[in-house]
Amino acid sequence: MNRIDRPGRFRADVTVLGLVPAKDAASQSVAVAFDFSIVEMWDEDTASWAPWSEYAQTIAGLPNLIKKNGEPNAFTVDTLIKSLGWDGKVENLVEGSPWKPTPCQITVAEDTYEGHTKLKVDWINPWDSEGGTGLKVADPATVKTLAAMHGAKIRAIAGNILRNQPKVAAVQAPPPQADADTFDPNKDDEIPFDREALVLRAASAYIKAGADVKAAARKNFGFANSLSFSTWTGDSLRDLINALS
Repeated sequence: MNRIDRPGRFRADVTVLGLVPAKDAASQSVAVAFDFSIVEMWDEDTASWAPWSEYAQTIAGLPNLIKKNGEPNAFTVDTLIKSLGWDGKVENLVEGSPWKPTPCQITVAEDTYEGHTKLKVDWINPWDSEGGTGLKVADPATVKTLAAMHGAKIRAIAGNILRNQPKVAAVQAPPPQADADTFDPNKDDEIPFDREALVLRAASAYIKAGADVKAAARKNFGFANSLSFSTWTGDSLRDLINALS
């Protein structure tokens, strides 16, 4: 794999590598190490995502989970949940854990320190957002200790974030439509809006029953003149229904 060679916005597959405690003994800071494998790059000229997997570029990211003072970093917790699908469990922030980060979008920027410039992951965002080698990760015993020290506070923050995320409403199936063959002309709530369809369907039902079509229409619907009904005979209406069926 090749280290990324330019700043920009990228989409990436993500692998969690582990927790990285601060080297300074006076600091309680703990970062989470991720490896981002680039799959797409945002092309400003075409305003579209360009395929990038063929270049096999990666970059490590180290969002800070615990601050120097030992307090959880709520911003990082929020980012990991919303952008990587984290479940809020510190124990899962290790390589090979059951939790697998979801692909995301990252912003890579240049960072200059003491005259040296390097590329770093500046932002981690959801995949559709608008707008590591050589890392010394914590061993299982240290992870367990960190989880015991900070797990409760982090779970509390994560729980609030997860509870406040918008719920996706379930899509309800539309009510079943009445079958044309089961139309009952004597039920007002089944009368269609189309008068011609109403007359033909009602007439068809009465013809099948051997009733006098014209008299039945007058009696049940009160519009003898519909479709020139008053001039039609039962036979001619039968012919029309047969032609339309």
